[in-house]
Amino acid sequence: MRPYRSPRATFEKGAKAAGLSWVGLHDLRHFRATQWVVRGVDLRTVKELLGYADIQTTMRYAHFAASHAMQSVREAQKSEIEETARISQHSRPRAKSGRKT
Repeated sequence: MRPYRSPRATFEKGAKAAGLSWVGLHDLRHFRATQWVVRGVDLRTVKELLGYADIQTTMRYAHFAASHAMQSVREAQKSEIEETARISQHSRPRAKSGRKT
């Protein structure tokens, strides 16, 4: 088995070849954390996944969560309304068919 090699040199070579020499590995880490938060991953989980020792470091991504909070609430409300409608449909008394059994 080959020993672990840091991807930094390969990454930097590829970024330079693509004309993106200003992009670093930390940028990808920041981007991934931002995407997790935007998609609803809680900050404590992001903290653990990124390996931060302190939640304060993770809090730099908190502003992304706030902008999506209302959307999450709306989606939850919509699901609750749909579930309530399904439940009430099943609990309604059924009309008699007029046939004798």
